[in-house]
Amino acid sequence: MREADNAALEALTLLDDARAAVALQLIAGLAAPRMRIERLAVELTERISNVVLQRDQVVSYWGQIAGRRRGSSGIRGCGCRPRIVRRDSGIE
Repeated sequence: MREADNAALEALTLLDDARAAVALQLIAGLAAPRMRIERLAVELTERISNVVLQRDQVVSYWGQIAGRRRGSSGIRGCGCRPRIVRRDSGIE
C-alpha cells in the first residue's frame, strides 16, 4: 500500500510541475503582441484544465485500488454499487 501512495504522490507532483511549466510559458509570452498573449491565455486555461483533470483521474484511480484492497463493496464516484442479495422468505 505504501508503494501505491508513493506512486500517487509522485504523479501529483509531476502534474503540479506541469502546471508551473505552463505558467512559465505564459510569462515568457508576455513580450509577444497582444493577440498572441490572448491565445496564450486561452491555451494556458486549457492546459491547466487538462492537468487538473489528469490529477483527478490519478486520485480516483488510486482511490479505487485502495478500495479494492480493503474489500470495499462500493467505491464512491466510480459507478460501482454494492451487490444486493434478495432471498426468498419461503412463504407463499
